[in-house]
Amino acid sequence: MSEHEMDVIAVVNGKGGVGKTTLARALGSAVVGGGMRVAFIDSDPQLSVVEWAERSKEAGLWSTAASVVAVESPAEMAQQINDLYEREAADVVIIDTAGVTFSALGSIVAASDHIVMPCTPNVDDVSRTLKTAEMLKELGQDGAHITFVLNRVGSNLTRIEDEQIARLEQHHAVAPVRMRERDIYKRMAKEGLLSSVLKQKVDEGTIRSLAEARRVREALMETVELLNIVMGLEE
Repeated sequence: MSEHEMDVIAVVNGKGGVGKTTLARALGSAVVGGGMRVAFIDSDPQLSVVEWAERSKEAGLWSTAASVVAVESPAEMAQQINDLYEREAADVVIIDTAGVTFSALGSIVAASDHIVMPCTPNVDDVSRTLKTAEMLKELGQDGAHITFVLNRVGSNLTRIEDEQIARLEQHHAVAPVRMRERDIYKRMAKEGLLSSVLKQKVDEGTIRSLAEARRVREALMETVELLNIVMGLEE
């Protein structure tokens, strides 16, 4: 039996469009930026993470510390996680999910050490997030290893957004780190791992690229702090 330690993080929500894939990519970037190995498991039929990895490799903005595999069923997901563990091939596994049903959520919970639930501050997303949380509760997960994350948060919140954040916080503890609405995350989707993009900008060494590197570093630090919270390394 392998003595290798490996954390499995699943990014879930019953609703699409809340930024699950963006958050999965960012957390993976934080893993690599911290000197660890990450394996992405893409369980979304759209294969957004798989296609992102291909673009990143073509742009030279991937990393040998990162890998990705697509799965089509809960059984295949469990098999891939077990294989990664036995081969000691990753320190952190990040599962990107589609909108999940109750049965699928049960399989994901069983395979994961940590659940991350992103939510944008609007009425529909908060409502669906609360429903997904109820599903987790029915599965025996009452919040002990679930991290609720506010995603795509703007600098100037509207009254309605403030109300929806308060609504979510009324029911669940929300991570103190909020994923800001940043152009850098959009560039990450187009280019590659934040840690690799940062190195590229620093290596270019121009005034413009160093200014861009500062913005990438801010986003990466934000995500590293969130990763530590998810993994219980920071209160």
